[in-house]
Amino acid sequence: MPDISIRINALIAYLFLGPIMLLAKSSTPLADPYVRGHARRASLIITIGAIIFSLYRLVHPYLGFGIFGISIDIIIVTSIVSITLLALIAWAYQAYHGISANETSWRSIALPASTLTEWAYSDEDGIRIIASFIPWIGIIIASKYPRRETLIGRKVGSLFALLVLTSIVFLSGSTTTLTLIVTLAYIGLIVATAVQLFGASRFLDFSFYRLIPTYAELESHIQTSLMSIYDFCRIAFGGVKWVDYQTRYTQILSNNTVIKSSTVPYFAPIWIVWLPVANIITLPSLWQSQYREYTPFILQWLALTLITILIVWTRGLASQMGLYLLFPILTLIVESRTNTNTRAPITSIAVDLYSLFTLWKQKITEIKTNGEEKVGYSYEVNE
Repeated sequence: MPDISIRINALIAYLFLGPIMLLAKSSTPLADPYVRGHARRASLIITIGAIIFSLYRLVHPYLGFGIFGISIDIIIVTSIVSITLLALIAWAYQAYHGISANETSWRSIALPASTLTEWAYSDEDGIRIIASFIPWIGIIIASKYPRRETLIGRKVGSLFALLVLTSIVFLSGSTTTLTLIVTLAYIGLIVATAVQLFGASRFLDFSFYRLIPTYAELESHIQTSLMSIYDFCRIAFGGVKWVDYQTRYTQILSNNTVIKSSTVPYFAPIWIVWLPVANIITLPSLWQSQYREYTPFILQWLALTLITILIVWTRGLASQMGLYLLFPILTLIVESRTNTNTRAPITSIAVDLYSLFTLWKQKITEIKTNGEEKVGYSYEVNE
């Protein structure tokens, strides 16, 4: 392996100094074959990036449109900058670790063994796993090909999309430094995962993946916390504690994730439930007992219709806030086909409110029934 000073000089080439280092005299340390090789590699990356950016500038006047308030112009320039920086960072890493610029194998990148899960991944497996890391697309992939890796990709991609979307909607209305940093880090994560999958048939299994909750886990923790607060208040006034936090959380999570298949055909094509505004015709079925099993996702689709109308009314049709609705929309479309107990982000609160309303009605009925029994009495008449 080259000396540390040589490796550092090679790394410096990727700080946009590669072209200048190629001009160094042969008698200087910068003329070392190892350094010069990486200087040529850095210059090539910078040149390709500059050419692509120049082509982008030519078509720039024709990119004055956007999707959900995000300019196509910004998307393209962010992609160019991100990919160029990622390539420079990746090769700088190799330069520092003594890998010659002529060695193009990504297998040389060393990673802690604890982060690697080896398996006989086929090319199809690798493509599906990488696709599961793509925001929103991962919801579809993980539902169709459920395995540990795709489920990880789904929740990581959803978290990334949530962070970026929130920074755009609530910070400045456009891309920010935070957005760019998060995007670059995420692109690097996907590239590193792809390199290990296709180059060494290994999956990067970072420990922080386990710290990211799924929506079902997050929702169950919120419900458990609310019920624990209720228990605290109840116990303060003389009540008795029901169950501990973990037991209640496990029970709620189990109820929220149980899969229920439909047993009765719906009165209309089930895809009608997925059409905003048109799904209002499903409203009467909420009061028909034979369609009770369809209640959870009918309520959620109706909630989506109301939320969509509210966003368009208050924010306009071009508001990026509408992108938040892609999370529940895709979840309901891909999961409600086989599970009538589907609970999607944002809209599942409609199911909880309906359950509370039903429970409240039952309590009222019980109180009335018990009250009538208490006030009722009988007596005998002595003759």
